[in-house]
Amino acid sequence: MAPHRIDDFLELTDDIVPELVHPGYKYAGGDGTAVDTPDNLSNGVTEYDPIAIVGIGCRLPGEVKSAANLWDLLISKKSSHSRVPAERWNIDAFYHPNDNEKIGTMSMDSGYFIHEDLRKFENSFFGINNIEATFMDPQQRKLLEVVYECLESAGVPLDQVNGANIGTYVGSFTLDYWMMQTREPDYLHRYHATGMGTTILANRISHALNLRGPSFTLDTGCSASLYALHQACTALDAGECNAAIVAASDLLQSPEQQLGTMKAGVLSPTGTCHTFDETADGYGRADGLGALYIKKSSKAIADGDPIRSIIRGTAVNSNGKTPGISLPSQDGQEAVIRKAYAKAGLTNFDDTQYVECHGTGTPVGDPIEVEAVSRVFNRDVAAKGPLLIGSVKTNLGHSEAASDLSSIIKATLALENGLIPATIGVQNINPKIKVDEWAVQIVQENTRWPSSIGTGPPIRRISVNSFGYGGANSHAILDSASSYPSSAEDSSPQDLLHPSSKFIPSVSEHLVSFENSSCTFGIYKSRTREIGAAYAAERFSAAQAIIVAFYRGYVVGKTETTTSGAMMAVSLGEDTAKAEINLLGLGGSIKVACVNSPESVTISGDAVAIDQWLTLGQEYPDLLEKRVGPLLLPVEFTEAMWVSSVHEESVTGKILPSYWRKNLESPVRFSGALERLLKQTPIHLIEIGPHSALEMPIKQTCKKLDLSDAKFHYSSALSRGKDGIDCVLNLMGDLFLHGHDVSFANINYVETTFATGKQGKVLTDLPPYPWTYDQILFNESRSSRELRNRKYGHHDLLGLQTLYGDGLVTTWRNTLRVKDVSWLSSHRLGNDVVFPAAGYIAMAIESVCQVTGTTIADTPSFLLRHVNIAKALPLSVEENDPGVEIFTTLRPMKLTGVSNSAKWYDFEVGSFENGKSRTHATGSISLEMTIPTSAKLFSQEIVNFQSSATRNWYNRFAQVGLNFGQEFQSLERIEIDRKKEVMQARSTVQYLTGGGVGHATQADYIIHPITIDAMLQTALIASSAGTISDLACMVPTAIETARFKAPSSVDTPWFVDAVSQPVGPGSIQIAAELHDG
Repeated sequence: MAPHRIDDFLELTDDIVPELVHPGYKYAGGDGTAVDTPDNLSNGVTEYDPIAIVGIGCRLPGEVKSAANLWDLLISKKSSHSRVPAERWNIDAFYHPNDNEKIGTMSMDSGYFIHEDLRKFENSFFGINNIEATFMDPQQRKLLEVVYECLESAGVPLDQVNGANIGTYVGSFTLDYWMMQTREPDYLHRYHATGMGTTILANRISHALNLRGPSFTLDTGCSASLYALHQACTALDAGECNAAIVAASDLLQSPEQQLGTMKAGVLSPTGTCHTFDETADGYGRADGLGALYIKKSSKAIADGDPIRSIIRGTAVNSNGKTPGISLPSQDGQEAVIRKAYAKAGLTNFDDTQYVECHGTGTPVGDPIEVEAVSRVFNRDVAAKGPLLIGSVKTNLGHSEAASDLSSIIKATLALENGLIPATIGVQNINPKIKVDEWAVQIVQENTRWPSSIGTGPPIRRISVNSFGYGGANSHAILDSASSYPSSAEDSSPQDLLHPSSKFIPSVSEHLVSFENSSCTFGIYKSRTREIGAAYAAERFSAAQAIIVAFYRGYVVGKTETTTSGAMMAVSLGEDTAKAEINLLGLGGSIKVACVNSPESVTISGDAVAIDQWLTLGQEYPDLLEKRVGPLLLPVEFTEAMWVSSVHEESVTGKILPSYWRKNLESPVRFSGALERLLKQTPIHLIEIGPHSALEMPIKQTCKKLDLSDAKFHYSSALSRGKDGIDCVLNLMGDLFLHGHDVSFANINYVETTFATGKQGKVLTDLPPYPWTYDQILFNESRSSRELRNRKYGHHDLLGLQTLYGDGLVTTWRNTLRVKDVSWLSSHRLGNDVVFPAAGYIAMAIESVCQVTGTTIADTPSFLLRHVNIAKALPLSVEENDPGVEIFTTLRPMKLTGVSNSAKWYDFEVGSFENGKSRTHATGSISLEMTIPTSAKLFSQEIVNFQSSATRNWYNRFAQVGLNFGQEFQSLERIEIDRKKEVMQARSTVQYLTGGGVGHATQADYIIHPITIDAMLQTALIASSAGTISDLACMVPTAIETARFKAPSSVDTPWFVDAVSQPVGPGSIQIAAELHDG
């Protein structure tokens, strides 16, 4: 029910017409000239009616949970860049500083993240059951929250949008949740269909909030949210909806999208946006959630909304055919900017002082965009100064489909505050950005708004530019809200008074109304105020209430008496009080005027004795009944309850004039009426009066009825000694907090010269609603969890553990390519690269380490037995070769049909190619924390060694077909028997463990295959007894036993001692030992 205005009770004549439009209102038109409003107004609304941003919600990196938080971050020149949070994925198992080509790895370990558990969701707030919520994409969850916060910032309660013609436009293109869920498609749930599709991102908002306007999700890549804004503005202009929510999301939930985007070569290895800087090498991906609530400006003014900024125009286009679909176009971007200004009717580009660029930080994209911008604005620097440009991505990273809304919000805040935040991190400008030639200046410090240089009135204007990776360009133009006329003035309107209106100010104090249809109205301790109860229950009209109150006062005023009367509150029950009155013989002059509670009454009577009651004459109550009766016309009854303090019952049917006579003559049976009321459902009692006089009687009555606090709540409108406005506003807040539908617009209503009035100022920077997360409802397949949380990264040889094993058998899968493991190209048989036997031994050791969680720091020992090299594994060195798919399996060794060994494992290395499986190596391995030190193979004192040139031996190796390249020429010094009789040899080698830094980083090894192969090479030299020409081409086929112990240090020189002996035609048996002397 709207607040009553004076003219609600008046009859307006033809010569009295309220003024709807302020006659002096002017606005700057598109060409900058002043436009007189009378020629451009229709019913108080300008024909030019741009769109206003009235609500903002966001959840962004850097602990940004509101627009106010974002502003603090921007003016503090902070970056929200951080390492990938562990709850997203284990970056240690994915990171490798490679060139984007290494399988299963990503070349950056950081980005820009919202540091909260994305799974948390207060689903009951939105009426979503637990099962459905369990299968909802976090993007849906967090968008609902941010959209609510957006409406909250606009001062719009949910009931106001419920069922309204409000459109919903969402920009998004990442599919992280979809990929997480479809890893195990056989186990999809029926709620997955609506839980993971991007279509539902918009529809979920419309459904949850019951919005009836258009609703769809847009995907144009990184320009999606500006496209969404354009579509929303177009719909508002076309009248398809009365308001619109524009939202966008980008949440980095799983590594697949990161890996795919990295492969496209657009991501920075630093995970950072070096926008406009010479170090620009790609962008840093970011989380981002944003929402705008927009309306036509005239409606925003009429609704009393806070106008944050004005959207003067938007435009979209496509690059068309370009050299590459993902290559930005100067021409395309220039065209979309000009298109936006043409649509807005803006011809003076000098009025735009700042352009918020897309500015992702790519070395090609930044210069192309800045050049396109400079072509449009074409500043005369000498006369007007350079065009200011910047990008929010240096603070927040690139949230892709959601990034444009971050730019819009930044631009809005800059317009509001008259301050352009710095674009941080620009140390040396990209030389391809010709700032002087193009007349642009990058805002590198917080900058006060420049003076207006246009031809029209001073104005703050910002352009926001964007483009998608497929060529979808977009642009928006924003003006400050201060450039648009105020919604209303604070002055009161001219009152059109009827002579009878003089009664209204005094009577209206007793008339109250609430808009909550669930309220129960009813009982008043004062006889007079029961008129207010009847009116509040809509038992008669306001005019009729005034008439009853008037004649009641008239009757009482006509009463003739020479005795002064008085009233007194007595702490006695009704029966006890009556007994005391009769006992004193004062029954004829004292009466119980009001039964306050079971323990309190009010008595009235003669002031001399305090107990004598003034009896009203019979004539004037008759007058009340006769005068009021004909004026009490029937009114439509409502469902609101009115409990009479005369009869202690709910009043139903028509109210006769005799009731008001009875009301005047009878005691006020407040306690009984209250008891009747309290027998209903839980109730909120509100005392309307100058003080909380009834608080004690109410609590006494509730105590009698044994009512808990949950069954009733008491509030008072006013309290003695306290500011009245504060008291009433606290009452309204108390009502709201207890679930009542309070019309804040009515509470804050101020009449103005505009017909709509003013609703007061909405505080847009209050903290958002604190969401309650009682439990985490989330579904994720085991394979998805294991992928994100994998402990070990891609190993050069093993690859990655396959997902969802049985806990006993562990399998690794790898696509082995020589270009990924460059040292393999140095191991050749003839001209063919062949996987080295030493590699199988290293793989067995590393597989046990992963299964048992062992590292080289534990200095573990390993014992291998029965290693068989069954088939060679050739590899291709072609650049585009897809590689060989290899599988490594490790399982506990079976002791019996039902038991397994606790320390021994069987391993197998095989390949799968062209639909066929091949086994290359098998064996058994045991992890031992200590292995007894064996005796050395020989003593140097027994064998008379002499040095032999390594070059000669490697030349011989090549001659016989063992073509070792540089990496496998690992023997630094070779010693042989001086007499060339004993099949023994010694070499000096490095103990390699892989690792490294930069692009050359290898996998970590307990012992590197090259070092193991050095042992085999030394043994082959031993088989020749020191005679180079006797060295034959032999390859290992079986290893009976091998022992390895991880050293505590690998910095000292290492030596290989080897012994060989023939065991048959073309076969030898070897033994080799690696030691540190």
